[in-house]
Amino acid sequence: MKNIFKKFAVVLAFAFVAIAGVSTADAAFSRYLTVGSTGPDVSELQAILQTQGYLVIPAGTAPGYFGALTKTAVAKWQAAVGLPATGYFGPLSVAKLNASMVAPVDPVDPVDPVDPSDDDMDDDMDDEDDTSSDDDADEDDSDDTLSGDEASLEDFKASDGEDDDVSEGNEAEVAEFEFDVEDGDVEVQRLDLSFESNAGTGQEDEPWNTFTTISLWSDGKEIASEDVSDEDDWLENDSEPYVYRFTGLDKVVKEGKKAKIVVKVEAEDGIDGLSTSDIAWTVFVDEDDIRGNDGAGIDQFIGNEDETVTFDVKEEGADDDLSVRSSKEDPDSTTFQAKDDSSSDWFTILAFDLDSDEDSGDIELNDFPVLITTNDVAFQVIDDLKLEIDGEEFDDYNLSSTSTAAATSTFDIDGDYVIEGGDRVTVKVWAKFKTASTSSTYPDGTTIQASVLGSAIDAEGDDDVEVDGSATGDVHTIRSAGVNVDVTSTSNGDQAPSVDLTDNDVATFFVTAKVSAFDQDVFISKTGSVAFTYQIEDADGNATSGAAVSSTVSSSADTDGNYYRVSENDAESFTFQVTFDPATANPAQFRLQLLTINFNDSAAAPDTVYTATPSSDFESSFKLIVD
Repeated sequence: MKNIFKKFAVVLAFAFVAIAGVSTADAAFSRYLTVGSTGPDVSELQAILQTQGYLVIPAGTAPGYFGALTKTAVAKWQAAVGLPATGYFGPLSVAKLNASMVAPVDPVDPVDPVDPSDDDMDDDMDDEDDTSSDDDADEDDSDDTLSGDEASLEDFKASDGEDDDVSEGNEAEVAEFEFDVEDGDVEVQRLDLSFESNAGTGQEDEPWNTFTTISLWSDGKEIASEDVSDEDDWLENDSEPYVYRFTGLDKVVKEGKKAKIVVKVEAEDGIDGLSTSDIAWTVFVDEDDIRGNDGAGIDQFIGNEDETVTFDVKEEGADDDLSVRSSKEDPDSTTFQAKDDSSSDWFTILAFDLDSDEDSGDIELNDFPVLITTNDVAFQVIDDLKLEIDGEEFDDYNLSSTSTAAATSTFDIDGDYVIEGGDRVTVKVWAKFKTASTSSTYPDGTTIQASVLGSAIDAEGDDDVEVDGSATGDVHTIRSAGVNVDVTSTSNGDQAPSVDLTDNDVATFFVTAKVSAFDQDVFISKTGSVAFTYQIEDADGNATSGAAVSSTVSSSADTDGNYYRVSENDAESFTFQVTFDPATANPAQFRLQLLTINFNDSAAAPDTVYTATPSSDFESSFKLIVD
């Protein structure tokens, strides 16, 4: 409903300015204009552009609407007078044109046509006319002017930071949020962080009594830092989730780039209840809680409450000596290629970190168990294993079983690797697979997964060493031939909340992926219902149904009859599209979840299924739809 009220406020703002707008050629412009703007001041701007030869209005076309022709004409005028040619008639353009008039008048409180009802009006007054430097832009974004195209923010994801916990009085990098910027540049202006705790009885459960400062970082540079210890500074402080708002970020992200925002927290001293146990906190960015302004002067929003990060707040001095932590190097679910005539290449099936407490002494690693789980017999799948710790390899191991789907591989380190206090090292588990021939005892499509339990690791130091935490890798698939799929983008269609906010609204969702074929040609049907399976999910992630659903698949790949062909050892891009009309009568959030991609090694009905994992890579963002 918030977006509905915003749209209504914009309509009212346009109506007001249309009544009070300028009507003479020597009057000053008093608001910013962009595609969709209407009124007498638009007509005046068009008249000036016509007089100066930048605009030709087709016969029979009424003036007063800022459309594509006017945007192009404004860009030409801007280029001629030395302004960035964005097509957006913003602050610098208004000042430049007013100064050239007979009786110029400085603009007074210009109305931003994008969102005049927003409490953070000052943060909305960002447009591509602004040529001030952006100290926080990365090397590719050193130019903070924005392209004039309407952008879209896509594929929002949350991941663990470098630290899984923060001790009292210390600072830690606990979360990272990222999203893609497509179709135009965006200046990220505002971010709302939501916090929830699992505090028990007698433990502190309010963030302003837990954290002293929270800072945001991008490209290794701080873009915001706030003292968050005052309850009144929190946007939501009555109940969970508690929300803190960061404004004025002014982070420019160029078209085609990925925005990455790292969250660091500093914990208070003497937090209530930590002597009993650690307190786990969850941080996330809710739907539409990141706001940016694109080159067309339009607000863009993104966020996803389902993308969360959890970290622990710990008592000072109570850290475990050694902890198993997640690692950004852990590979996403993929397909590994087995060979027909020899064992496979080496593949990383799991990566995690070992984090030593700063107050610990040197810690020697001895026995290091890794659980290998397959959907067949692990011993018949595994040809060889090795453990890599910070680049150093260890291949002395034994499997606990030769007849079960799950087997523990215990690596004998025997003190040959030492972790110094305060060090954090990455550990990788590598595997080779046995020959995938017709006589092989494991079938094509066998899956494999690895996991580590910290408490099972044998380590020693000056004192008794306790190891906590765990790590579990994604499920990987082993095939002698088939496909690998990498998602390149997902979308919920246009960024408006719905089509027209009436009961005939629909949404079209997209998942675009690169499909690579190995050791065979791959054929995918041109018919959407044959080429892939999917489900539409509600805001809780549950599958739902609608009154009308259609699915299509498109690609620039070569065709063979009713099938697209991906040649052996080649790759092609495919877009899987679903149009959905909900059955519910109330506005609700929905998204597309791709489940499988179906294929064959000939131009015939599919006989092999690629399971879309991890599922989070194959889902669109949510879209508000009204039946």
